Amino acid sequence: MRVPLAKQLALSGADGKIGRIRLEPPEREFVLPSAPKGTMLLIRSVDLVGETMTGTKRTLCLASFTSLVECALEPSQQVMKVEFP
Repeated sequence: MRVPLAKQLALSGADGKIGRIRLEPPEREFVLPSAPKGTMLLIRSVDLVGETMTGTKRTLCLASFTSLVECALEPSQQVMKVEFP
C-alpha cells in the first residue's frame, strides 16, 4: 500500500478565506535550540497531542515528512480537519 505524504495544508481564517501553505519540517534551531552544532536532527512528522472534550487523551499524526513515518491509512483514523476555538 502506498503511504500518502502531505505536501501542503489549507488554513481557513475566521473570515472563511482559505490560505495554503507548503509543508516543510521546522528548522533545527526551533525544535532543539541548545543542541551542539554537529547534532543531526530529522523531523519525521507533525503530531497533534491533546485531550478531547470528553477527557480522552489522543495523539494524531497530521503530516509525515518522510516515508519512515506512516500516518494512519484507515479513513476513520485520518485527520482531515482540525479546528481551534
